[in-house]
Amino acid sequence: MSDKQVTVSLPEALVRKAEAAQVDMRAVFERALEHEVSHVPDEEQIEKTATMLREYFPEERVQEIIAIMRRGERVLGMFEGLNSWVSDDFDDPLPDEFWLSGDP
Repeated sequence: MSDKQVTVSLPEALVRKAEAAQVDMRAVFERALEHEVSHVPDEEQIEKTATMLREYFPEERVQEIIAIMRRGERVLGMFEGLNSWVSDDFDDPLPDEFWLSGDP
């Protein structure tokens, strides 16, 4: 795989500042792209999610969620309507054994 060349237009003042600060613009650009794509799931993850969702939702809703995931967007309310609970002691302090045993 060879490197792909990309041309990006940036404000001249910003480029001058980056050059003066000896910023490796290629490295910054690569990190920014990696960050942007890091939350986009691959097809295997999407299919696993779809399989799980099909147990709880109609196919139309599953396809809607999958389309959102493929765009790399988060799915607000993805599990809305599913039964869930929070333990009554959720906010209680953890016992000393939890903190001191070294094996949570």
